[in-house]
Amino acid sequence: MRSLIKLQYMLAGVAAARECGVATYTAEQVIPSTAIMDGLSPPVVVGDASNLLSPPVLDLGGVWWIRYQPLDDSERGDLSWENPAVKLYAHGAFEELMTFADASSNSSTLPAEIGLAYNRMHHWAYTDTFNSYAGRIFNAADEVDTPIHMTFGNATHGMLRATSPDDQWLITKLDKDRWRRDTVFAADGPVGGARVSYILTRVVREDGSPHPTYFEAFTSYMGARQLRVHATDNVCLRRCGAWAPELTCQVPQLCDTWCELSGTWCA
Repeated sequence: MRSLIKLQYMLAGVAAARECGVATYTAEQVIPSTAIMDGLSPPVVVGDASNLLSPPVLDLGGVWWIRYQPLDDSERGDLSWENPAVKLYAHGAFEELMTFADASSNSSTLPAEIGLAYNRMHHWAYTDTFNSYAGRIFNAADEVDTPIHMTFGNATHGMLRATSPDDQWLITKLDKDRWRRDTVFAADGPVGGARVSYILTRVVREDGSPHPTYFEAFTSYMGARQLRVHATDNVCLRRCGAWAPELTCQVPQLCDTWCELSGTWCA
């Protein structure tokens, strides 16, 4: 297993060196003031009053950790932490942070339909593992403004539009800083009604400050891993950048030319 992890990091490092339109950050730079002091734009846009269109009662500001590991025994409950698929997904550190900034909403009160702008630049954070690299390239096939559709009937319960009409994607508020996301697969499907869960956990508050408990837990979990985010909304760079020769990533004009030549990916 340790050799596999080393191989993943080696492959991810090679891939990262070749990519256009992707920025790399430390976990500490998720705090906007830290990133700015280091001369960088914050990796993930903080949801605040200037960009949150969702009903205020939902309190979706800040930056959220997509967490597949329990922090203590009180969180174990009926969640699927020991599900092999969940453990494999968590081990790969595929995706880590998200924001509700710039999500559309059809109402400022509940009930409301929300369109989560997850694929915009600096709205979703991945890591420098090979699994995360592969997943991010897969997501690059989606248009920048392709939303995740969410319906909230009240301030504590919502549903997401599932990729299969027979599955249920649920979101339930646990407390001010945690939402539980359950995916319940169809009973007659290939995984026989399995439930996969994670906890959305606020690590940066709406004012840009670190959460007093969860930010430290996040940085401890990340360890030496780094975050990687889309740093452009240029669809061509997203789809073609990962496959471009390294030189093209050092000269923007060459990167654009590479994308134009890669007609299959950029169509």
